[in-house]
Amino acid sequence: MKTSITLDLRKTGQKYLNITYHISDLTDKNLVLNFPSWAPGSYLLREYQGHVEDIAMRDSQGRIVKHEKLNKNQWKFQNIKTKSVTLTYRLYANDLSVRGAYADHELVCVTPCTAFFYPDKKQGLNLSLKIQLPSGWKLALAKKTTKEIYSFKSFDDFFDTPLLAAKDLIIKQFKTQNTNYKMAFWGTCFTDINKIVEDVKKAVAKQNSLFRENPCKEYLFQVIFTSNVKAGVSGGAGGLEHRLCSLNIFDGSSLDSDKQYKKLLALLSHEHFHLWNVKRIKPRIFDKYDYTKEMYTKDLWMVEGITSYYDDHSLFRAGIYTKEDYLAVISDFITKLEVNKAAKVNTMSESSFDAWTRWYRPNENTFNRTVSYYLKGGLVMMLLDLKIINHTKGKQTLDDVMRALYKFYKKRPKLGITRKEFFETVEKITGFSTKNFVANYLDNTTKIHWKKELEPFGIKISLKREADQGYLGITLKQRADRVYIQHVAEDSPAYFSNLQAEDEVIALNKECLTNTEQFEYFLTKKTLNVIYNRRGRIYETEVKLADKSNPAHILEIKDKMTAKQKRYLAKFLRK
Repeated sequence: MKTSITLDLRKTGQKYLNITYHISDLTDKNLVLNFPSWAPGSYLLREYQGHVEDIAMRDSQGRIVKHEKLNKNQWKFQNIKTKSVTLTYRLYANDLSVRGAYADHELVCVTPCTAFFYPDKKQGLNLSLKIQLPSGWKLALAKKTTKEIYSFKSFDDFFDTPLLAAKDLIIKQFKTQNTNYKMAFWGTCFTDINKIVEDVKKAVAKQNSLFRENPCKEYLFQVIFTSNVKAGVSGGAGGLEHRLCSLNIFDGSSLDSDKQYKKLLALLSHEHFHLWNVKRIKPRIFDKYDYTKEMYTKDLWMVEGITSYYDDHSLFRAGIYTKEDYLAVISDFITKLEVNKAAKVNTMSESSFDAWTRWYRPNENTFNRTVSYYLKGGLVMMLLDLKIINHTKGKQTLDDVMRALYKFYKKRPKLGITRKEFFETVEKITGFSTKNFVANYLDNTTKIHWKKELEPFGIKISLKREADQGYLGITLKQRADRVYIQHVAEDSPAYFSNLQAEDEVIALNKECLTNTEQFEYFLTKKTLNVIYNRRGRIYETEVKLADKSNPAHILEIKDKMTAKQKRYLAKFLRK
């Protein structure tokens, strides 16, 4: 069976994609077509099939082929009388995110598994795509074209190739080792794009050097800049990895801030590292994707934890972070983990397994009950790196393990790895016994003793509390000039005073609260009178603040170090 798809982008002003399938060499009178419900890398059933409209099929004689819907994502076309058919439909595209489909008069961004059918059992390996662009538009797609036709080895290959098309698309190029890179930018950016390109070039060069080989001859960064992006809503910032590219969205209007600029670089570094880790080195469960249902694994720490460790580490090794910058990043991550009660009740294995129902479907209490396998995963993988260096007396690092895993992948590229195989590789390469490590940090909530772990590297850790600042136990968010409670920490003064997430805080100690920046001033008080709005009714409560706020963890390099500590530190930083 051959499948030729035409994507017409010439009239997208009303947010519709017009899609046509030409399917030939049919051998059956019935044809079942499926629509994906989720996008790999984003673990939530998003029910993309709900955006399909005006679906119709005709045979080669122009006759309508009758169909029935078997379930939420399967259509059965029956009694086909010719060996070829044409399927047409429209897709409503208004999700500007890295795991959606979006279209308007000047921009189209599509992750294919959000917009396209695939035949039952994914047959039809002869697959091609033709894209009809408006005049003056450019296309960024991680495939070479032959006479404007893009060919794919399979639907998995097709679904792993997002497209970006737009007016005013800016494309930059550079080469690192044997890989040609392209960066496609669209949108308003409050910094020099050429600087972004140069910094990304430095970071990806370090990652190429780490693995000593790039599996791609060509790699594409697709970058969409939006204004005032807020995470958690349609259009939220983020990235999604693919086999030959990554799709990234970021608030371009924030890039006049050095902090935000480095967050963008960390995002691009993160998604690029996935080129090896998850798109090649991957958990066994992802050998064959089932796009219709959840695919559970306890090992998303392997996917995202390792990558979260190496994204910032790569920026330091590339000279984009100073030593102080990098230690400050780690300090911030440790602080976030240590003050999060979820880390005391939710294991990494549980967090990974429940990603479909908790991490990707958060509510106001997720903060208390679900630990991030990105945040804790990155720190636990850093801990593994420290332990490997310590155990091998500075001879080996986690880099050696990653290179071995990549070689393992190349020997059997269609087969992922199990958790057992991952840690067997660690032990084989480094001699470090991982049994207790797995039990403590993946399957239990054992506290990490940072002082003990960092001391051999000449890194000291201290606690810093804001002077005279009490602890209430809430985080706030702002909508216009109104302030709302976003999270309430379990067992905090706010928790026991019956304050709840989504309460609008009207006044503190009889003073109106109109923005979140005012909040810290009130934490210097011992007691707060809180006037708040819930469900349209006004309430008032008195809250006694706890004596001390949660401390920040500060990492610093010792002034005096032994020769051994200096050697271990240099091995850890690996600049």
